[in-house]
Amino acid sequence: MFKYKVDDRLYLAQLETGHAEELFQLTVRNREHLGEWLPFAHATHRVEDTLAYLESCRVRHEAQDGLSAGIWREGQLVGTIGLHDYNRDNRRVEIGYWLSEDCCGQGIMTRACRVLINYVFSDLEFNRVQIKAAVGNLPSRAIPERLGFTQEGTLRDYSFLNGHYVDMAVYGMLRREWTKGVYNGRTASGTQEGKVI
Repeated sequence: MFKYKVDDRLYLAQLETGHAEELFQLTVRNREHLGEWLPFAHATHRVEDTLAYLESCRVRHEAQDGLSAGIWREGQLVGTIGLHDYNRDNRRVEIGYWLSEDCCGQGIMTRACRVLINYVFSDLEFNRVQIKAAVGNLPSRAIPERLGFTQEGTLRDYSFLNGHYVDMAVYGMLRREWTKGVYNGRTASGTQEGKVI
């Protein structure tokens, strides 16, 4: 089971069906915050919707075709982060994430992404990580930019959100860049993040 310590207050752990109620309530509380960029927020009406999502996550994880993890702060679920669009032949994967509105702007997602990227390059031995974010979603785009990703282009009219098309900014990081870079899992104090717990 995937479970990694981020720091003394934060950890990532694989989401399971037993987390359905907690994840559903978090989604409901953040519906407006998330709904601008993530259509699932407005489509989640019952805990059964979340349960079905978590069951699909379980199937993908067992097939080694995805990972959906919760972000816990001091034992409370505050967001999710995951891997999708596995391409094992070319050793690449994409990261997606969202965070409760009251936890934004505290560096939580940057630290969570750093741990997950280390996992992708060290444990999965992939060569490339990609992050896509709507051009107008500046907080989401700030994560890969802060972590040293390269903005590789813009996908025009890529997603249909809330009645209109939006462009997506595409960011990439290669294993060799991460390994030699200053972003590879060291905190300001020099301690290593991302220990298995």
